[in-house]
This record gives sequence, structure tokens and C-alpha cells, in this order.
Amino acid sequence: YFLGTIQNSSGSIFEVVRCTGRSGDTLTVTRAQEGSTARAWGVSGTFFVIGETSATLTALQSKL
Repeated sequence: YFLGTIQNSSGSIFEVVRCTGRSGDTLTVTRAQEGSTARAWGVSGTFFVIGETSATLTALQSKL
């Protein structure tokens, strides 16, 4: 699996999701991860970002 973030164009509203599968352009996700809230997302002005999340950075820091 990997974590991703769905966010609006300014990044001020977001939802962290856990992606557990992919088929073409379709992702299977578990929503509202890391204390985020599941939201209704439109297609226009919405981005999906694969990158570090707060929990990822905290886990890395604890290993230092």
C-alpha cells in the first residue's frame, strides 16, 4: 500500500487515503486516514498527491 493525499487546488482542504490497489486509472482506497475527514470531492480543481504525510515523517523521525 501507499498513502496519498486528495486536496483542493490551494492545498487548504485535504484528505489522507491509503491506496491498496490500482487498475488503470482506478484506485482502491481506505479513506480518512491519519485523522483526516472523508469529504465529497469534485473532479475540477482536485489533485491526488503521493508523498510524505505527517505520520510518515513522524515514523522516520522516531528511527533517527
